[in-house]
Amino acid sequence: MSDMKKCSKCGIEKDESEFQKNNQTRDGFGYHCKECRRLISEFKHRFPYGPKTCSKCGIEKDKSEFYINKKLNDCRNSWCKGCCRKANRQWREQNKVHLNKMSQEKYIKNKKLNYEIIKEYRIKNNAQIKDKRVMQNEKLKKLKELDEIDTIDAGIKEKWAKSGKLKVVL
Repeated sequence: MSDMKKCSKCGIEKDESEFQKNNQTRDGFGYHCKECRRLISEFKHRFPYGPKTCSKCGIEKDKSEFYINKKLNDCRNSWCKGCCRKANRQWREQNKVHLNKMSQEKYIKNKKLNYEIIKEYRIKNNAQIKDKRVMQNEKLKKLKELDEIDTIDAGIKEKWAKSGKLKVVL
C-alpha cells in the first residue's frame, strides 16, 4: 500500500499516486495534487490578456506584449517583448566573438552530418536540381546578352530604359 500525502493547496490527504514526481522535494513528489495543478494551469491560461507592467521599462502593456514563460505564476515574462529584443540584440553585439566561436565549433562538430544530409538531398532531388541549374544558366545568358548590348551602345539602352521599351524578363 502506498503512502498518503496532504496537498498544500486543497488540504486534502491523498494517495501519492495523485501527486506528480518531483526530485527536488524530500519525498520525491510535488506539493500540489494533480487536480490542483490542473486547476492552477487552467486559471493561468484562462486570463492571457489584461494589463501587466514591464519590470524593465516600467510601462503598463497588454499581456500579449510579453513572451510566454510557463515557469512563472502568470505564464508571462517580466520584461515586455520590446525590452527582451533590445537586451538580446545588445548581448549579441557584446558577445560577437563568443557567438562566432560557438558557431564555428558547431559547424566543425556537425560537418560530417551536414555533408551526409546534403548528399541524400542531392540524390533524392537530382532532377529538380538539374532543372534549376538550366534555368539559372538561361538567366545568365540573358544577362550576358544585355551586357553585350551595353558594350555595343550604352546610349540606346538608356533611351530605351527611359522610354519603357527595354524590359528585362528573368
